[in-house]
Amino acid sequence: MRLLFLMLCAANSIAAAPIRVLIIDGVNNHDWGAATEGIRTALERTHRFQVTVSTTPAAQAPQEEWDRWRPDFPAYQVVISNFNGGHTDAGLRWPTAVEESFERYVRNGGGFVAYHAANNAFLNWREYNQMIGLGWRNKQFGPSLTLDGNEHVVVVPQGQGREPGHGPRHDFELVMRDPRHPITSGLPKRWMHPAEQLTHGQHGLPDLKPSSLTILSYAWSKDAKENEPLDWVLNYGKGRVYVTMLGHTWRNEDNPNLRDPGFQQLLARGTEWAATGGVAAIPETEWRKKILSTLHSPDPLPALEVKQHGKFSVEKGTQAERFSYRTQLGMRVPAIVYAPSAAPQVRRPAIIVVNGHGGDKFSWYAMYTGMAYARLGAVVLTYDPLGEGERNAKLQSGTRAHDRVVQPEEMGRYMGGLMLTDVRQAVSYLASRPDVDATRIAAVGYSMGSFVLSVACAAETRLRACVLVGGGNLDGPGEYWDGSKPMCQGIPYRSLAFLGDRPAALYSLHALRGATLIYNGDADTVVNIPKKGQTYLEEVRRATIALSGKNEVFDIDFVKGTSHRPYFVTKPVAIWLHRYLHFSHADLEKIPVQRIAGWAREHNVEMDKLYATYDREGGTPALFNDIPALTRAQLRVFSEKDWQAARGELIYESWVEKARLRLTPPPSSRTGSTPER
Repeated sequence: MRLLFLMLCAANSIAAAPIRVLIIDGVNNHDWGAATEGIRTALERTHRFQVTVSTTPAAQAPQEEWDRWRPDFPAYQVVISNFNGGHTDAGLRWPTAVEESFERYVRNGGGFVAYHAANNAFLNWREYNQMIGLGWRNKQFGPSLTLDGNEHVVVVPQGQGREPGHGPRHDFELVMRDPRHPITSGLPKRWMHPAEQLTHGQHGLPDLKPSSLTILSYAWSKDAKENEPLDWVLNYGKGRVYVTMLGHTWRNEDNPNLRDPGFQQLLARGTEWAATGGVAAIPETEWRKKILSTLHSPDPLPALEVKQHGKFSVEKGTQAERFSYRTQLGMRVPAIVYAPSAAPQVRRPAIIVVNGHGGDKFSWYAMYTGMAYARLGAVVLTYDPLGEGERNAKLQSGTRAHDRVVQPEEMGRYMGGLMLTDVRQAVSYLASRPDVDATRIAAVGYSMGSFVLSVACAAETRLRACVLVGGGNLDGPGEYWDGSKPMCQGIPYRSLAFLGDRPAALYSLHALRGATLIYNGDADTVVNIPKKGQTYLEEVRRATIALSGKNEVFDIDFVKGTSHRPYFVTKPVAIWLHRYLHFSHADLEKIPVQRIAGWAREHNVEMDKLYATYDREGGTPALFNDIPALTRAQLRVFSEKDWQAARGELIYESWVEKARLRLTPPPSSRTGSTPER
């Protein structure tokens, strides 16, 4: 089960107009200034709301000041009350004209959000008590509601049960009760909410009908020994009301509960629902920007500073170009582009190949993909990831140097950002080529490359299609991907916890960008497919549909009885890509195939022994049966002299030094590595 720390957000960066919100504060036994700032932050970070604050006169202010305070409720779509004049008979009331105006506003369809202690206010204002459903009232006031172990509502009769109260602030598990309501639809079942007061004993009017309100969330109160409602919704006339008991603030105390992404997004969704009756799509712009900033992928991207290093003929009709480009922290990426050698009549589609652990542009599947898809009429870019090939201090491949753990954890985020930036800059380069159609660029990733693309294809909007093979089955906290190679997978993935349901959130961003295919062998134990395979990915797809609001989010396919393979060299994946890239070689069904183990033996191509077996890479039925093999010398981008001159902009050790300089104080390091694709 996936546990989430960030809720679905009531935001859509492309909304026509922001939702107009009025916050009322000024009197409260809590730190209302901190609370208002927390509310404003939660709403404005979504880019979905336009917030105005109306601060009442002080409790002891002259009557003339109160007479001048006349908020224009109808000018707003929703009013949030952060006002508490006290829960006793002596509690401060609003002027009669304001109360009557507010009643008309909500009754006629205005939205209302009662924030935390706002449900303490106005003990003797009957209409207000009807609006909020349950308030900080003693047990003689009316019935209270709790939930049993099956989440059924239990009515505690008037005069019975507990008086209102709460224990000290503490962390507790917040549980979503109603998965069908727009505010909570698609949300995780439960997550830990920090440093909050957990209230109990809220009571309604004597004639309260439990069916008139819907309890959305609850938590187990260790003080009341009951499941206590923490937010709920109801209607008052035509108006929608959202009540939350979360959001406690106190003077001279830190309020980490206000910074909890889960709380922020629940509040945003509840506010939007109260205003509109629904919850719009995810905040794609905000999420993309935060992914980039969290992983230190520069935005905007640095200048490419492309350097050409020559070209050569691969086979009749195909040529390869050697070049390099800038990436994160001023480093440089050596790359090969495969392209049809004939002058293009029209712009061509393009593909970026992202390698698995130990892979680089010298790997069999990188060169094979380049040559095979060039035959189909595409421009294909392959490159060395950090620590491999020409980005290795000894010019070696298969070293997995980027797996070495370097402290502190922030270095892992820099590593994730480097790999993300490598891809983004590859897109920029291809989009700049006169022979490439910038609207038909795809990326394909294998194993570690599937993880890199799960993030890159969420953040990078210029990709038309993405293929994730030997992976793509992103899972929850503490599961496979969180615990996988720390530097290039585990730490970067854990760092995206702000997205909440990370698989659904990332694939929602994929869906808003373009097409995605997740393609695996059903016996792939390398990335935990037997436990997180077809059934699991169908669950992720349902969650993604619920979150994104799109009916088509990503495609899934499995090859029975096979394991870890770069399936993007196979015919079914090529046919899927053709739907979006429109290759000039359209008759893909008639292309012959060959098993890679035989091709590798025939051409003396080295394969990783761990992956050369038939069920893994060796048995891959790759496109065409006459693809040549290229030598390591052919695939070198730099001459020895040029490589030595550029060495400081290429190798892993230089990157570590540059990244460590961004940290204060400079950290100590430790290393360790285990083989993994």
